[in-house]
Amino acid sequence: MKPKRAGIYLGAVLVITADTIRRIFGDSRPIDIAMLIIELLVLLLIAAEGVVNIFHWHSKRSTTSRLRQFLAQGQDLYDNPPPPQASEQEGHTWEAKVQDWTKTVYSFLSEKAKLAAPVFDHAPPVFQTFTHISIRIEQLYFQLDGRLKTLLSIMEKPNVYF
Repeated sequence: MKPKRAGIYLGAVLVITADTIRRIFGDSRPIDIAMLIIELLVLLLIAAEGVVNIFHWHSKRSTTSRLRQFLAQGQDLYDNPPPPQASEQEGHTWEAKVQDWTKTVYSFLSEKAKLAAPVFDHAPPVFQTFTHISIRIEQLYFQLDGRLKTLLSIMEKPNVYF
């Protein structure tokens, strides 16, 4: 809709509304005014419900956006584990990064999505082996894999968790 037409339409609606209000209060009975008040209260209730839905949608969207950032960080950790020939220091550095990432995501979920936090915190037992990583960090790598899958699942079902 062009701005010029919008102004014309808005003006027409204001004229019609003003005429309606003049007629209601010009020649009205008490029942007419009572019905008007009831209708206004219903409209206010509908508007309040719409505003609440908009705030909830915005909150859900911002939380999902932040989870997307966490997913990217976790995926980076998952894609870049220390190789089997890595030094002890490199292994400890990677483990510390993974643990910090896990704590950060868990605290965020505890604050924003209380139902999702325990689901994310669940660490399944290790049943497979990865040949491209050190045996020493294999369990943490598998837990990272499980948590990334869980985080993706949480993001795909925001109505369940948020």
